[in-house]
Amino acid sequence: GRGRLGCEALRVVAAAHDRRTVQVRDLAIGGRPCRLVWSKRIWRCREPLCPTATWTERRDDVARPRHGSAMHAVTDDGLPLVDDPARTAGVSSLGVDERSFLKASYLRKRRTTFVTGLVDLNRSRLLDIVPGRAGSAVTDWLEGRDDPWLSAVKKVALDPHRGYFNALVGGLDAPTVVVDAFHVVKLANTVVDEVRRRVQQEQTGHRGYKGDPLYGIRRILLTGAERLNAKGQARIAAGLDAGDPDAEVWYAHLIKEQLRGVYRADGLAPATERLEAFFDDVAAVDIPEIRRLGKTPRRWRTEVLAYFTTDGLSNGRTEAINGLVKRIKRNGHGFRNLIA
Repeated sequence: GRGRLGCEALRVVAAAHDRRTVQVRDLAIGGRPCRLVWSKRIWRCREPLCPTATWTERRDDVARPRHGSAMHAVTDDGLPLVDDPARTAGVSSLGVDERSFLKASYLRKRRTTFVTGLVDLNRSRLLDIVPGRAGSAVTDWLEGRDDPWLSAVKKVALDPHRGYFNALVGGLDAPTVVVDAFHVVKLANTVVDEVRRRVQQEQTGHRGYKGDPLYGIRRILLTGAERLNAKGQARIAAGLDAGDPDAEVWYAHLIKEQLRGVYRADGLAPATERLEAFFDDVAAVDIPEIRRLGKTPRRWRTEVLAYFTTDGLSNGRTEAINGLVKRIKRNGHGFRNLIA
């Protein structure tokens, strides 16, 4: 064929005709872009009536023009490994999470594209990334697994995402579902920020500036109380005394610590008591942000407390895999789809 020292059309020995220098994109080395320079030979058939006349040599490790040789090696050698059924076998704890894959373009000509990642939590192994973040994305993926695989998954960790929950409960064999503790506490931190900003605006008529009492403690308010020394506690007290006349920020901070305290309980029974106390204290005040916060843990009460029956199962390893995917995507300099 072409690239050999003979004309395929007439089966005669070819003659050297010319050379052409081309650059082939390769994967980055040490974080820097890399290009291979290839001096390609051009061959000529010795027969004047040959329909081919001339052709350029080709190599198996650069299978197609304008494609990177290293990327083809990744595809050719990597796909069999990815498709190997043994890679996804033996999953007993499954993590599911969404992430953005492609950000919206300037002036919103392209919307943000989301994907769903599925991770083996025991082995910190990425099982798959599928397009979309609806429950149907998980349902479609589970439909590709056989019954023994589905029955083997006993525990699932996810964010408070009802679509994922319905897909997992409907597709698996009665797994124990755990709502990720980090995301529950994150909701409480968000409420502290929201109440602080609202009170700041009401008291000063502007968003936080340097020197404003509440703005000065914005970060330390989100720090766990057990990690604060006497100086940090004094800073919070001074900021609240100066900028929180109705104690709304103070109460939001208290509620946040109560929710964090649920996860520091010694077992299921004390955690249940702390969660019920949290619900009571949320209902005791008419602060809209705090009332809204109480709805999520109440709707997911069983899944929140399942943290204590699954040895503290969380989606942390899924988040770590997401971080790795983002880093690989950055190194890829512009991957735009899942099969690039």
